[in-house]
Amino acid sequence: MIREGSNRWNTTAVGYFLGKRPYFHHLNEFVRSIWPAVRDVKATSNGFFFFQFKTMAAMEEVLEGGPWLYLGQPIVLQKWEPGMVLLASGIGPLYPDAITRACTRLDFARVCVMLNVNSKLPKHIVIMMPNEHGGESPCKVDVEYEWLPPKCTNCTSLGHALRVPSY
Repeated sequence: MIREGSNRWNTTAVGYFLGKRPYFHHLNEFVRSIWPAVRDVKATSNGFFFFQFKTMAAMEEVLEGGPWLYLGQPIVLQKWEPGMVLLASGIGPLYPDAITRACTRLDFARVCVMLNVNSKLPKHIVIMMPNEHGGESPCKVDVEYEWLPPKCTNCTSLGHALRVPSY
């Protein structure tokens, strides 16, 4: 699953605009006219754009061919790096939802993670991130659980919580 997700994105560049966010449809037409090897363009609500290219060579040509401007505004571009799948896989096996798998909503990703019911759920995980010195530094990432089934603290079974009789 991780390798499959990475392969899907290994020809993708992430772009950001300093200043006003461009109108998506106009940017999409503009990008396709100057980068004919663009396969798809996606956007997030927080201003990031994902440019998927037909080949790795085409993407690298664009990344090395800059700087690029759109209506006089610089496009900050870099190669996409794996992230979410590696984070979630640090907790357990992955089962992304249909929207995440189809990459139709890029503002967040939702994954179902298989966990051992007898294990303590992590509140955070620590990952190593590249730093400005060329090495890696630890980074603490908080984990949120959208929903957890009721679990009995007495018998550790799922489906019911410990009921304390009220007298």
